[in-house]
Amino acid sequence: MILEGQFPADLFHKLTAIGIYCFHDESAVFPFNLLERFQPMKNLQVGCSRFKELFPCDGSVGRKKYVEVLRLIRRLKLNNLPDLTDIWNQDSELDQVLQSLELLHVERCNSLVALAPSSTFQNLITLKLLKCNGLLNLVTSSTAKSLVQLTIMSIKECDGLKEIVANDGDEIELKEDIIFSKLKTLELHYLPSLVCFCSSEHNFKFPSLKNVTVKQCPKLQVFSKGVLSTSSLLGVQKDDQWHWNGNLNDAIQQLFAEMYKC
Repeated sequence: MILEGQFPADLFHKLTAIGIYCFHDESAVFPFNLLERFQPMKNLQVGCSRFKELFPCDGSVGRKKYVEVLRLIRRLKLNNLPDLTDIWNQDSELDQVLQSLELLHVERCNSLVALAPSSTFQNLITLKLLKCNGLLNLVTSSTAKSLVQLTIMSIKECDGLKEIVANDGDEIELKEDIIFSKLKTLELHYLPSLVCFCSSEHNFKFPSLKNVTVKQCPKLQVFSKGVLSTSSLLGVQKDDQWHWNGNLNDAIQQLFAEMYKC
């Protein structure tokens, strides 16, 4: 009855959180119309379903309506969505719909190849990914520049992840610094394919970074090829021990060397 809208319009007017689970049919389409009935909604959880996209703008729902419904979401948690290839259709021009998002937690979404290639997350504070084995990279360099509020980045057990920030392919952008101004905690745990944070020669600044932990990242030889600035960082933690050799790149190289020394 709730899915079909068989209730008074004001019945759930104070509800701010909703969980959508167990749409197991392979042809399941995310019930966007349901979200319209629960406004203002700030917390959305989706799990154990076969959705291929969460917000597939297919023409039946206009851009304006998407913006109205999604603009207030602060927390988005996705768990066990094995067929999910896109959080939204990358051709739908909805790349700035979730600008109010403060927390994004994605777990066990193995068909997801990239988190959000062309999106901006200017209010995102916490980003956590766990066991998303299809991910090759996390964000593009242009998206990374929008993460000005990001405080915690935790990436764990993503077997296919090769780098965190992928270059957009624009040579001009390589000359621009990418600044994670508020990032304090960075966790990279059990990432067997991770080669580096960024393979392009971007310059990164982490003025607030204090906690970096690296566990079981056997291919991580260097943090980044560009110039790094980590003025608040005193070391990298591995197995309850702190390592430091002057800068973040050298510390990562030291960890790699110690891992394979005889």
